[in-house]
Amino acid sequence: VDSCSMVDNYMGALVSAQSQPGSVNPTEGVVSIKFTGEGGSFQNNVTFRLIGKPYISFPEQGNYLTMTIPMLLGDEGIYETWFVLNDFMGKPTSVKCDPDEGAPFSCAIEEIEENQYILKVQNNSAAPEAHKAVKQTAFIGIRAENEQELAE
Repeated sequence: VDSCSMVDNYMGALVSAQSQPGSVNPTEGVVSIKFTGEGGSFQNNVTFRLIGKPYISFPEQGNYLTMTIPMLLGDEGIYETWFVLNDFMGKPTSVKCDPDEGAPFSCAIEEIEENQYILKVQNNSAAPEAHKAVKQTAFIGIRAENEQELAE
């Protein structure tokens, strides 16, 4: 609590919380307000939602640096992975996927619950020639935004 000031009968203060990189941070904070006067005392606890910069997380990613979806070339399968939009104050008005130009797949996003989505990737790659080892890598960008917030 910082910068307390009094104007007439009102008191204001700046309340902030620090995050700890690399650790699980709390999702809510409590400010306790107590008034003591001639007639006794009064206390009220106000609970706040603690958020940081909006970001996208993939629960299935584990400790990998990026989310990876292995696919078999030419199988024409649909691959799915779940992702979560975190720390948005308002509901995103747009959630889009954008595969690399020339990527051998297409993608679509489906909302399953509030702030939870499924990325569906349709494999459109050609089957490799017999007995030929082939490895391809392509990327998908995911962008979620509303009028005031953006996560990529």
